[in-house]
Amino acid sequence: MRSSSLTSAVPARSYQVTGTVLAASDQTWAWVELLPVADDVDRAEAVLHRGAGGWELVQLGSYEVGCGLVPDSVAADLDLECPDDAPRYDA
Repeated sequence: MRSSSLTSAVPARSYQVTGTVLAASDQTWAWVELLPVADDVDRAEAVLHRGAGGWELVQLGSYEVGCGLVPDSVAADLDLECPDDAPRYDA
């Protein structure tokens, strides 16, 4: 998380990573929550994928995080909030 280009603009001391959930259908996918510990940072969610090189931060945000980026079964496991008209995962 802290070494990703997606979080590089935010000081590591400004947030804590909590609530890690692994997808039951494919444990190479995970969801985490980033909670602020400083006033200048907002709460965020992140989807990670584990590949040959380890865990990689795939997407970070506060709305529709992971939608269209993970298989439907993983989206269900991670309880992602995706609208019905969101793009579908295409392997």
